[in-house]
Amino acid sequence: LLIGQLLIGLHRNGFENAFVEAKSFYKDYPNTSIFFFGRMEFENIGEINECIELVKRIDANDNIQLVNELLYFYTNVLRNTHVNKEIVSYCFEKFKTFFNSNIEKIQIYIVDVLSWNLEGYEQEKYTLLIFLLEKTKDISIIKDYFSNFKNPDYFFYLFKLLNYDSNFRIDIQVFESPLYYFWGISKDRTEENILSFLSHDEYKLRRSTVKLALLGNNSFYQPNLLKLATEKDQLRVLEVILDYPHAIESLLPIALQLRKSSNKFVVKYLKEKLSVLIFESYHEYLYDMILKYIGDPKKEKAFLKPILQSLKDYNKIKAKKEKVKDLDPRENERDLMNLYYSLEHEDKTRQMKQMNKNSETFLSRMPAITIVRGNSWKLDEQNEVEPLNEYRTAITFDKRMFKDTDMYEYNLENPISDF
Repeated sequence: LLIGQLLIGLHRNGFENAFVEAKSFYKDYPNTSIFFFGRMEFENIGEINECIELVKRIDANDNIQLVNELLYFYTNVLRNTHVNKEIVSYCFEKFKTFFNSNIEKIQIYIVDVLSWNLEGYEQEKYTLLIFLLEKTKDISIIKDYFSNFKNPDYFFYLFKLLNYDSNFRIDIQVFESPLYYFWGISKDRTEENILSFLSHDEYKLRRSTVKLALLGNNSFYQPNLLKLATEKDQLRVLEVILDYPHAIESLLPIALQLRKSSNKFVVKYLKEKLSVLIFESYHEYLYDMILKYIGDPKKEKAFLKPILQSLKDYNKIKAKKEKVKDLDPRENERDLMNLYYSLEHEDKTRQMKQMNKNSETFLSRMPAITIVRGNSWKLDEQNEVEPLNEYRTAITFDKRMFKDTDMYEYNLENPISDF
């Protein structure tokens, strides 16, 4: 390869015979020739065709280094502005041929080349990606594959295709990086695709798109729902967002955009859905969030009226139920639970004492940790008392999933859309 590097240096500095010298090596030292062809700047289509004809005569013989140089060569050809459709088609067919070979790690190399080293040819790369996925069933290929794409449509074509293909079990996380990438370089077109899928007539695709848009620490990408032109589209989005089983904190501000919809039925539907969620699922928690996001409640009196009434109705029923002690498990089972926990505590304490006395147990070799006053701790061999650190995370679920778990899960897996 040293000779190849010297020839490249001469070629870039105007030495015209460097190309002729490189061609002379193809019989005895094919690596040197292909190394040069994969890094030279082709001046015309004639040079490209000549190199392709020479390379056709070289038998890689499962030589990983030689095949790797061939990948560089075909990528270099595709970067050239003189290539025609026939050459482009030929190069991508060679990628398929290499991918079908038994050469170790060659599939990884091909995916890396297409992901990072080749710009343009998005239709051809997308078609090849479908081929790669069918061959490998490895969905993780997607994670970096779109790194050189400019048009997010191909990403969303694939997302839709995989949602309908039962041969793939989709880990939604593999879509996180490409979605973040396209939102950054082509936000308007990415938003159009998200809105199109959120309002699609296929409910399962809508719900998958909610999952997609929730990627990234549970923060929803912010499409403008008011850009949806028709009443049906807006209703479909509200239906899938407000029926989603969790992440109401991220989804609510998106849904509340449509309180400003010009379609009166959409606003009415939004108020009805929020009223149901307050009464059956989230109660004061959801009402407080609504107040937080709408701004001045005085200006939203008409919108808030049925929602507030739903909260009042819930509180009335709650107050009635609280008066019936038989319905409160904290009251009618308190003595039994206290007895259970006290016996369990005694049993665990007795076991720990026995284990600590036994010098052969693992715990006997560990220092004892004492919790002091419930908010700090210390080791036996240390005098310093350290404060306890607090780690907390939370997620809010739709309470209806706990009221009738089987029915809720059935409806979730077999959704029937009203629109």
